[in-house]
Amino acid sequence: MAANGWRLDKATGLLEQWGTGVCPADTTTAPINFPTAFAEVYNCFGNKINTNSVDGDGNAAGAFATSATQYQLFNDTNLMAVTVHWRALGRAPGY
Repeated sequence: MAANGWRLDKATGLLEQWGTGVCPADTTTAPINFPTAFAEVYNCFGNKINTNSVDGDGNAAGAFATSATQYQLFNDTNLMAVTVHWRALGRAPGY
């Protein structure tokens, strides 16, 4: 699998997409386009791959869908940018 991409289960219409992005310290990114549009997003989530043990505000970071075509990354770490690996599952158009 590539670092960013998608795959479709043609038997069920389940569309899976994934990728990696960087989110600056203590912010949320502007909306980012999914590699391909969903008809409906079931779940979108992410985890950061770099940690900061000295940050005292929770170190939360991840991803969330804003529509069937876009998602955003968030980062609560106030001392550093983070790389977030995200994944989204949903129904493909036409299914």
